[in-house]
Amino acid sequence: MGNTNMSKKRILLFLLIICISLLVEIFVFNFRSYESLFFNEKFMGEFESYVENDEEAGFSRLFIHTGGERIHNIYINAGFIDKSNGKLEECSAAIAVKNVGASSFNIVAETVISSENPVSGYIFLNNKENAEQIRIDFPLRATKSIRIYEIKLNAHRPLFFSALRFLAMSATGIVIIIVCGKLKAKKDKEDKGDTTDNETEAPGT
Repeated sequence: MGNTNMSKKRILLFLLIICISLLVEIFVFNFRSYESLFFNEKFMGEFESYVENDEEAGFSRLFIHTGGERIHNIYINAGFIDKSNGKLEECSAAIAVKNVGASSFNIVAETVISSENPVSGYIFLNNKENAEQIRIDFPLRATKSIRIYEIKLNAHRPLFFSALRFLAMSATGIVIIIVCGKLKAKKDKEDKGDTTDNETEAPGT
């Protein structure tokens, strides 16, 4: 009966760990998605932009006029096109912000954008002031050209679920429960052994 109750308790704890891991994955690791909903999303065509190639610095630079708003994040769907085969490849990008009243740009994020990793296109900008301009620096390549498919300011980031992270959290919690259960069982056994020894010695005292 005692073993049955222990098994039921352990199963309930396992289910609790799985539920907690699921909630952490949905709400904690996706808090940027919920945060982005409080900002006004802007699509290409809703803001003024232009491109300059700075060959001396080695960058193709996209300048975006933001209208003096606070920019929480930016979504970039872009990549390098190999001129020899037309294959789309990942590209690096540095995002710099020029705040209202500032005289220069300040780099706030650097990332690698990959079509195979949808999360990489959503870039959080650690900038709490109103921005006048945003500059995106793409490196120039002799054999490759940069192609920009879409850019959004204050993009409403979708929820991303990482099955690997969820399984890792669940497995870690379950292992901890099993180890703690074994340690408790060992301690109870030792305590029971000490009690038996004391009862055996009692008649002779």
